Formats: sequence, structure tokens, C-alpha cells
Amino acid sequence: MLQYMRERKKYGKHIPKSLSSKINKRKLIQKNICTNYKTIKIIDIYENLPYNQLNNGRTKIKEIILANDVLVVLLISGISRAYNMINGEFLCEINPNNFSVVHTIVYNSYNNTLIIAYASFPAHLQCKVIDCNDLKHGITNSSKLGILFERVILSHPAFFEFCETNGRIGAANLNTNSYTFWNMETYEPVFEIEEEFQEIRVSDGLVAMFKQPVNNTIPLALFDIQNGERLVETVISILPRREMQFLELLVSKLLIKQEGSSLRIYDLLKKTRQKVKNTYTFQPSAFVFYDHPSPINGKVYNNEISKKFFTISNNLIEFWELDSFMLRKMYTIYVPGLRDPDLCNHSLMAEILCIYSSNAFEKIRKYDNLFTYVDYGNLKESELYKKRNEEESSFLYKKRILSNNIQDKKLKFDIKKEQFNYGALLFFSLNDGEFLNYISENICGNSVEVLASNNSMTTLVCGDDKGFIRILRNNPKYDDFEIKNTQMIRDVDKECCTKLFNNKIIKIDERRRNSYQTKRKKSIDKQQDLLKKAKMENFSDH
Repeated sequence: MLQYMRERKKYGKHIPKSLSSKINKRKLIQKNICTNYKTIKIIDIYENLPYNQLNNGRTKIKEIILANDVLVVLLISGISRAYNMINGEFLCEINPNNFSVVHTIVYNSYNNTLIIAYASFPAHLQCKVIDCNDLKHGITNSSKLGILFERVILSHPAFFEFCETNGRIGAANLNTNSYTFWNMETYEPVFEIEEEFQEIRVSDGLVAMFKQPVNNTIPLALFDIQNGERLVETVISILPRREMQFLELLVSKLLIKQEGSSLRIYDLLKKTRQKVKNTYTFQPSAFVFYDHPSPINGKVYNNEISKKFFTISNNLIEFWELDSFMLRKMYTIYVPGLRDPDLCNHSLMAEILCIYSSNAFEKIRKYDNLFTYVDYGNLKESELYKKRNEEESSFLYKKRILSNNIQDKKLKFDIKKEQFNYGALLFFSLNDGEFLNYISENICGNSVEVLASNNSMTTLVCGDDKGFIRILRNNPKYDDFEIKNTQMIRDVDKECCTKLFNNKIIKIDERRRNSYQTKRKKSIDKQQDLLKKAKMENFSDH
């Protein structure tokens, strides 16, 4: 609505048709997606779990992977299990054997497969490929893809790097100084690099490989990730005795930040360098690169295109745009209680950002500037921030606020009524940072440790610290299991969960539905009789 008012101010009553339609429909769709979520299923990962050396106690959920109609859950203990996304039925165990520990799971959308990175022996790492179509039927050993890839066994120190953007898997074995890159679509090797590199960073069409620092410099090489062609070999300088806070690659630009210094950006292809002002204290805990695919000609890195990303730090989510000339901050979202960067999901399809805040409602009454954002296009760099508050040093205040980010009056009223001391899922627009809606602890639970969503953000899955997951669905169909009992919110004890999973609680009451339909039919019949009587009276009068 705020954007619409800006356009009204600019164009008056004659807003261009295409622009007006774009403004109204996009926000309307976003707000419709973020409302009416229901918990349709709660799954206990430890239910009927075969005993082995890994499951000697309940542990936190580490990862949740959504692969179309299949839901895969990985516990910190290394146990992984698959479930049907539609009805929550258990499908099969994912661990290749009783002795294997699963480290991570990646969904490969190129061929609808799962890549399971696991260790059957200490200090060893290998992968298994599972076809998701077979996984629906509880089968894990029928994939014809990846037979050669599954034979790769790495010994510590080693790692796998998965990059779906480029369709590549990097297998790094630091003992032999060999880096093999595989095609994600065919699971065939593409090229191999044998050199003493210690770190790699991957971006659109490129992979940067770094050697050990020597005399306050870092030797590096830049390769084309599609064919392994060496494009650049250079050395960048670093400050002595300063901790490296982050080192990130965005297309051909390398972002370097050391403790007590400003952010520096190196363009590795053009061999230029720039320093970003007022980033002395900038220390994000996570980088998330997001953007719609841009139309390109030839190689991605040869095109002058801007890229967007957001950073998470100090309860702030800052949105940036990097082009060939400068790094520009677009806007900032202030979210108190954002304790874990992994509890932040975004959907490019819906252009929505979903965040779990551990104490949003507790502090919304204490701070007036909750859910506000700053338009940095109209501010000077020196006016961006105030000093930190002595009582709450972890909260960063803005000096100039463009507008309260909650535009809906009903939404403001609903939030003020919340009495929860735990957390909530918050929804923001990726376009301008507007706060769209929230899901309270009644639905998402009060101990969210892992958050996952589908591409359209219509299905959310929350995992807690006791091995339980909740499947939330936007506007669920009448046939879905809608859970109306919220006893599990406060207590995740096994006995409470047994009560919660009682069929009498979660199934739809057929008698109530039939009774409602009967009453509705009687009401309709009564209305029709009254209409007929009224017509007869009118006829008799004439």
C-alpha cells in the first residue's frame, strides 16, 4: 500500500495500468500466502525407530529437506528418515547401513534425486544417490544414476561442495591436493584440478581457489566452473595480524572483511579494488545470495549485471545490491530474537522472506521501532545509525525511519493482543521489506530449531529440539488432518505427544460435519418455504 501511495503521489490519478496492476496483485498474493496456516501433522521422528548406537537419546533436528512429495529429516545424531509429505506416513530409513552417520543431505532438482553425504568409517566421507520417485515407495537402492560418483571416498581433511546454481559438485581431497568437479545432472566427472589449494568459493559460473596466506598476501586462482579453464591467477593483500571475518565470492567480485577494517571488494576479472565506507563494525553472521535469473549472453561473469544478497547480523537483515560500480544498501529489517541465520527461509517465486524470531512478541511492547526498515536511498552514510543503547547493546537503532513497516491496522491490533513469551514465524516482502504477517507459537511451536519451506512458501516444516516436526500448510483442504489440539506447545514429553496423536483428536469428526450439513439443509428449506409463502400472499392480494 505504501508503494501504491508513492505512485499516486508521482502520477496522480493516472497511474500506468501495468504499474498499478503490478503493485496491487503482487502484494495481494503475498499477503494471501502468509495467512491461514494450519498445523496438519506432527511427526515424532523417534517413533518406531530401530535401536542402534546412534539413537541412545533424543537429539535436535539438524536438517529438513523437502523433495516434492517426500520429506527427509536428519537428526544431529546422524540418523535420517523419509516421510510422505502429503499424509506424514513413514517411508524408510535413509542411512545406508546401521553403522553410517549421515552428515548432510542435498536435494538435486536437475534429476529429482537426493544426495546423502555420510561416513561409514571415522575420517571417511562418501555419497549415496537416491531417486525420489523410488523413495516414495520406500526404495533406496534403485537409482541408476551416480554409480561412479558413489565410489568416491574422501579421507579427512576433505569435503564435498554442492552448487545447484552451476550444476556442479566439488569433491576436495586435501591429502592429495586434488579437486574433482562433477556434473549434478549426470553424476559424471567434468574436470580435475591438482594444486595446493586450501579454500574454495563458488559463484555464478566461477570458482575461486585460495592457497595458504604468505607474507600478508593470499595467492588465488579463478576458474570457469563449467570446463575448468583458468581465467585469473593473482595475489591479494591482507592486513597483518587481523582476523579474517568473512571471504565471499559474488560472480567475479571478492568481498573481504577483516577485524577492525572496512569491507573491501576486489573485481578479480577487471583487477580493480574499492573500499566500502562505514563498514568498520560490519560483521554479518550469514550471507544469502538471492535474485531472479537474469537474461545473459554467453558466460554469466562476462555480463554487466547487478546481483542482490542479504546479510544477517545483530538482529538485522540488511539487503544489498552489487553492480559493476558500487555496493548499495537497499533497506534493512530489524528483527529482535533472530538468533540463528539458518532459521531464515526465502522464496523467489513468492518473493517472501520467512524468519523465526525467538522473542518477537515479548519485545514488541518494549520497542516502538519493531518491524521497521530504513530507505537508504535518501540517507547519507554518516546518518545511518545511532549509538548502541546501554541497556540493550545487542539492538541497533536507526537514526531516521521512513515508515512503520506494518501497514495493516488489523495486523497491528492482532499483534498487540499476543501474550506469548516465546517466538513466532514472521513474514516480510523481499521487494521492500514490508511486514506481511506472522504465525504464533500455537501453530509453529515454541522451540523451532530448523525451518524449511517449499518453493511457493505454501508449506512450512518446523523441527524442534526433541525430534518432532510440524507440517504447516497454507489454506489446507478439508481432507487434510488439521490438528486443533495445542497441548504439545508447552510440553514435548512423550506422554503428551501420545495423547496428541490419538486418532480421536486429529481426525475430522464425521458426526459434527453431518450435523452441520443437516442444519444447513434445514435452514435452506426454511428460507425457500418463506419465499414461496411470500409469493402466494402477493398473488392473493392481486
